[in-house]
Order: sequence, then structure tokens, then C-alpha cells
Amino acid sequence: MDGSPPAPGLGTAAEGLEINRGGRGSGGSCGAVSRWAALARQEGSQALRRHRPPGGPRKLKDGQLAQLPELLQQGPGAFGFSGEIWTRARIAQVIRQEFGVSYHPTQVGRLLREWGFSRQKPALRASQRNGDAIRDWRDRRFPELKKAVAEGRACPRWGSGAGSVG
Repeated sequence: MDGSPPAPGLGTAAEGLEINRGGRGSGGSCGAVSRWAALARQEGSQALRRHRPPGGPRKLKDGQLAQLPELLQQGPGAFGFSGEIWTRARIAQVIRQEFGVSYHPTQVGRLLREWGFSRQKPALRASQRNGDAIRDWRDRRFPELKKAVAEGRACPRWGSGAGSVG
């Protein structure tokens, strides 16, 4: 099936009305609405409910799945990683190391989403960042340089000594 069957197009198509009219506004093509109607006639409307795609059983047992968050609480350093950030690839390595089971990082992401975790992106800021110096540059130094360039007293340069006046 392509997409989920919407109620408006489904109901009218299943009742045998024109497919073109029935599919209008349903978000499905005429072909999709026709397939939904046929499926509903053959197997009933329950066959049209969304369901998970088929797949094999989980590689990790329930007990192992329950242990994983506890292991991750130890932090990446406990498993030999530098830095304090967990990635899907790192978690896949821990699963392989601790349980002998291989997971692709994409599958690890699905597990994490099931547990309520969301993807995080660290802020790209230097640890030695000085907010006071940045504010001083933005509020005092930059306007001075901008004015000096406009008056011809300075030439903007890039690289070392950029924006020097004189």
C-alpha cells in the first residue's frame, strides 16, 4: 500500500462510488484509493489500519535491553571512548562488546527513540570562549573599525592583525 488510507476517499470508494470523486481530497491517487477499496472489500476495514512493517525478532533479549541504559549511564569513558558524547556508532560498539550482538547505528537510533531519547546536536562553541570579550568587540571595537574604514583611516585586512587602524 502506498500511504495510509484516509477516511473520506476510502469510505466512498469502498461503497462503490466513482474512484475519482472518492479519492479527491483524500491525499491518495486514484490507484491507491482503488487498492484500499479492494482490500477493504476482501479483508474488512481492519486490514487498512496502520501496522508495523514485518521484520525479524529483536537481537537483544528483554533483559539485555533493560541493562543497556544502565551501562550507558557509566558514560563513554567507561568503555574507552574519549569525550562525553554518546553516538549511535559508539552505542552499537558497546552492544557488540557487552552482549556479542551486532546492531547497525541506524537500528540503535530506533532503539533510542523507543526509549524517548531524541537526537541532540552539541553547540559548536569553543570551551575557552570569552563572552565579555565578544560583547566588547561587537559593541565597541567593531563600530570603531567600521567608522575608521568609512572615513578612510583604516583598511580592512583579513588574517593576522585584521582590521587594524593606522
